[in-house]
Amino acid sequence: MRRVVQFGIESVGSPYVRGGEWNAASPPGYCCGYQPVGGFDCSGLTWWLMKRAEGGWSNQPPRTYAAWSLLQRSSADLASTGQIVRRFRDVRPGDLMFYDGSGDGIVDHVDVSIGGGWAIDSSGSAGGVTITNVTSGWYRDNFVHARRIIGAALPAA
Repeated sequence: MRRVVQFGIESVGSPYVRGGEWNAASPPGYCCGYQPVGGFDCSGLTWWLMKRAEGGWSNQPPRTYAAWSLLQRSSADLASTGQIVRRFRDVRPGDLMFYDGSGDGIVDHVDVSIGGGWAIDSSGSAGGVTITNVTSGWYRDNFVHARRIIGAALPAA
């Protein structure tokens, strides 16, 4: 968990890019669409931090951890991956935290807990990737649940 959080903190300051899932422009031959500049949206940041290199997706630079097989990419789809954590107070570092900001019952935002009520987050704000307090305000009010993929059995890719 510490290595995931440390790697995530290295992304702080990256710009918000809608659909972005790379820290730089996409490499030549990338399987999943071209991204002309580096940056992340919320699920792209989560994907970047947690996804194992497989199926044509390469997560360079290499992580100091193996990462996990994630078949989903959107925040709504990721919300069904891993062991559910229903209570806010039970969230641990490395857990994915999900929110329903529109109030329609569909998850539309995700970030990664770093512990102590803080998360690595990418939103449409000018700050891009930030370390955000999630214990009050919009984050606390719109929290749906978390998912634990670190230490959880996930389906094979």
